[in-house]
Amino acid sequence: MLNGGKKVTQKNEIIEKYLITGIYILFLLQDPLAGYWKISIFAQFDEILAIASIFAIFVQWARMHFRLIYKKDLIRAISAFLLLALAGVFSNLTTQYQSLPFIFLDILTCSKMYIGIVCACSLFPHGLVEKTKKSLSNITVLFICVYFILAMHDFLFPPLLSVLYDGGLKCIALAYSNVTYLAGYGIVLFSVLFLTRKYQKHFVLLALLSSITVCLTFRSKAMGFLCCAWMLYLTLRKGNAKQSENKLILTAPFVLAGMLLIAWDKISLYFFTESHYSPRDILLNIAMDLAREHFPLGTGFGTFCSVASLSNISPIYGKYGYNYFAAVYDMFWGCLIGQFGVLGTICFVISIIFIGFAIWKKQNKCKETFFCGLFLLLYLCIASLGECSFFSPYSIGYGFLIGISIQEVEEVKNE
Repeated sequence: MLNGGKKVTQKNEIIEKYLITGIYILFLLQDPLAGYWKISIFAQFDEILAIASIFAIFVQWARMHFRLIYKKDLIRAISAFLLLALAGVFSNLTTQYQSLPFIFLDILTCSKMYIGIVCACSLFPHGLVEKTKKSLSNITVLFICVYFILAMHDFLFPPLLSVLYDGGLKCIALAYSNVTYLAGYGIVLFSVLFLTRKYQKHFVLLALLSSITVCLTFRSKAMGFLCCAWMLYLTLRKGNAKQSENKLILTAPFVLAGMLLIAWDKISLYFFTESHYSPRDILLNIAMDLAREHFPLGTGFGTFCSVASLSNISPIYGKYGYNYFAAVYDMFWGCLIGQFGVLGTICFVISIIFIGFAIWKKQNKCKETFFCGLFLLLYLCIASLGECSFFSPYSIGYGFLIGISIQEVEEVKNE
């Protein structure tokens, strides 16, 4: 009986290893597979993964007799987001700016990060097994080395693969459609290094190679993140939560100053230039007007600055006499404030704070997973100034890894 149970356990571990590793590889390659290599199914890979994750969540809940085993901070975070979603749906019913299929599309888009978190916490309540983490470690090392070689080649020599983009490398490693995506996935690799650190013989070297690749994208938000991440790592890598809080108070001004120094040119371009040159500034101002006109719930899902609002052109763009094509400029806070109003924006901020609390409490138990979750959430927050990071195609992968970081088993004792 014990042997049979052991065989079942080993079989489950093998399935988990290959399933998670396969999804991880496809997640990292989604953009080039959909764009440069023209494999159409990968254009919806994140939506397919989100729907499959919802199914997996309900199956696991049924197996657990619908007993929730999540941490309190995570339950509070999900509750705050559900309140945002209810506010958005109620606003859709009253404003009727968008049709039902595109409302559902936007609900899925806005929920992907939370779906990833809940799925990871449901399927892996004690974190990943060692075989899976070792497999992720090997894949991460391989991608970091390949990306670094390609990035250096494209920085110094004519490109191997050419794609259209608006700046950065002449050719994007493995043909990402935009250097923003290369930066986002490069930061995933950087963060997973910490999750699998005990398998890394050359951890510091790999972290530096990953950082150089991200820097070669010449994205201010990515370089600002790296400045912040390295300072946080050097500050918080030793000591318990209380000691870290004291250190953080001392180092936070320097971290913020470094980030602002690196990213100020883009911040000023996005928000402090003349309106003609700053679509994000225009969209944010319109979002403020919408929040006032539809106080406190906003205009609802799929109505402003979202993929659904462009797929089925929202009447809001015509109402304000603003060319809707300008809305392709990602404006996360404009989307959040306009679609969900004051109440929804407050709920979202509260939700992110509680996710941060859940991650922060991990540093007394497991420093590696603490840094992985912290860095991923930090980048989403920084990138939200220039793109719809929390609603982006990569948000479900970020959410899944954040969920793993929150649920990971204890490995390091209090110091």
